[in-house]
Order: sequence, then C-alpha cells, then structure tokens
Amino acid sequence: MRNFPFLVSLKDPKIVNPEDFLSMVFWNKRDYVLDALKILKLVGEGKITRKSWKETIIQLGISKSRYYYILRRLRILGLIYKDEDVYRLSEKFSKNLERLANYWEDLKGKLEK
Repeated sequence: MRNFPFLVSLKDPKIVNPEDFLSMVFWNKRDYVLDALKILKLVGEGKITRKSWKETIIQLGISKSRYYYILRRLRILGLIYKDEDVYRLSEKFSKNLERLANYWEDLKGKLEK
C-alpha cells in the first residue's frame, strides 16, 4: 500500500453536510470542495467517463488540471473507482475506515497492557 501523507485533515471532526466532509479531503484546496461535490454527483449519476472530461470541465467551468486533481484525490481515498471507462462511487473508503478502526482498537488494547 502506498503512503499518502496529509490526504485528509481531521482538525475539525464535525461533519454536518457533504461540504464539511469534502473540506477534510480537500483541506489544502478548500476552493475545490464545491467542484468535488459536483463531480461526485455526476459520478453517482454515471455521467463521468474517461472520454467525458472535455464536456465536464466546460459544464463545471474548471480547468483540466483541477478536474484531474479532484478525480485523483477521490480515487486515492477510495471514494470512487473506474469500472472500465465509467467512474463509479465506491465502498472502499468506508471499508478502509472500518479496517482502520478495527486495527486501532486491537493496537490500543495491546499498548494498554
């Protein structure tokens, strides 16, 4: 597994809406949050494909580099994945968090002995 330091900021763990969640993912580029939310909605609708980037950046009014930065960050964290040529929402992020929590509980128990 590759090491990706500082991908997520947990300084303010209060999450009450999607923007709060994405602001932790894009903690260093807060202005990307709303674009990331729009991209996630399009992914959920099956509208983001390998070939649709030109249409999507025009629709969202963002640069190609910003678009691919957002996609890459969402993929690295396991929020989305590419199924052939179509991006899909993923359960990997939730499963990774669950595994991480289980590991922490086990490690904490060993450290407290």
